[in-house]
Amino acid sequence: MTNRPQTSIRLAVLLASVALAVTACGGGDDGQILTLDGPFSVVAVAGDSGDITVTGRDDATDVTIETVMEFSGDQPTLETSSTDGVLTVTTPCDDCSVTYIITVPRNVTVELTTESGDITVTTIDGDALLSTPSGSVALNEIGGLLDIDIGSGTVIGVNLTGPSATVVSDSGRVDLTYDDPVDDVTIVTGSGNITVQVPDPPYAVNADTSGDIDINIDVDDASSRLLSLTAETGSITVYRK
Repeated sequence: MTNRPQTSIRLAVLLASVALAVTACGGGDDGQILTLDGPFSVVAVAGDSGDITVTGRDDATDVTIETVMEFSGDQPTLETSSTDGVLTVTTPCDDCSVTYIITVPRNVTVELTTESGDITVTTIDGDALLSTPSGSVALNEIGGLLDIDIGSGTVIGVNLTGPSATVVSDSGRVDLTYDDPVDDVTIVTGSGNITVQVPDPPYAVNADTSGDIDINIDVDDASSRLLSLTAETGSITVYRK
């Protein structure tokens, strides 16, 4: 019997660390709060340095953006623009760190990029397109497809129900747990363990690594549902939810 990794515990720790980082960033420096009326189909955040946290709410019709800033010189200004239902959020600055805490309608797609910082997304029915060269990604209750590009850091996703996921990571652990059957999961990591938990039905599985491979689900090479998992170094584990 395979010992199942404590994914939910790890996610809770990661979420707690993000919360602590948000608190620590304050330091008496000014931030901004802005509420924008929708409707919006996409919320895109382009950050330089700092964490991004996005939470979807069933009863939300607008977007609320709170920033926590650390800066030298003049205070950076939160900038937003909207075109064809796409809300773009950024805070241009040369020497600053901006943490975003954003509440959105649950049905939006999010496109989040930060050059250095963690990304946390919770209760979103749309797609999640995420990129951070240095930082971790935490996901909970995502109903759309996942497209994640990460340099160094962990990717942990639980209560996932979307149709597909693509994760590319240079270094770090990747754990994805699906509540519903998923059509396609592709994970490529240079160094780090890969763990995927899926419910029935059977899946075609392509697993390639120099480390251990442990597949504990029904495998059917003819299945249209595919798990494609590649790690240069690290273990690969797949088990049934």
